[in-house]
Amino acid sequence: MLKETAQIIETFVENDGSQWAFVEIHRRGMCGSCQAEGSCSTNLLADFFAHRAQHRLKLPNTLNAKQGDYITIGLLETTFLKSALLVYLFPILLLFIFGITAQIFFAPLNDLWIGIASLSGFVIGFLIAYLMSQKTNRNPNYQPIMLESSLNR
Repeated sequence: MLKETAQIIETFVENDGSQWAFVEIHRRGMCGSCQAEGSCSTNLLADFFAHRAQHRLKLPNTLNAKQGDYITIGLLETTFLKSALLVYLFPILLLFIFGITAQIFFAPLNDLWIGIASLSGFVIGFLIAYLMSQKTNRNPNYQPIMLESSLNR
C-alpha cells in the first residue's frame, strides 16, 4: 500500500449522515536532504513550485478526525499501477497501432497520412483514458482511504 501524510482541512456531514473530510496532501520531495541544498537548482525550483505540490481530496472520515489533525492515507499499489498504465501507456499504444495500420493501408500515399493517423490514435487514447478515469473516480475501490490518525503534529 502506498502511504502519504495528509492534514484535515475541513470536516462535514452529508445529508445522509455520512461523515466526510477534505484532506490536503503535502508532497514530500527529496530536496533538502543533501549537502548541496543551498546551491542546487533543483532545490530552487522545488521551492518556487512548492505551492503547486499540494493536493486536496474529499474522503470518507472513517477515523472521526477533526480539522487540523494529521492522518495517514493509503492507496493500493494495483490501483496506482492500473491508473499509470491507463494514462501513460494506453495513448502511446494507440499511437503505434494507428501508425502501423496507416503504414500498411496508406503506404503508397505520403507520410502525412501516417502522421495524422498516429496523432489521431494518441488523441483517441487520451480521450478514452479520460473517460475511463471519470468512471473510476466514482468507484470506491480506486479511492484512497484513511489508515490512521496522528492527531496534531
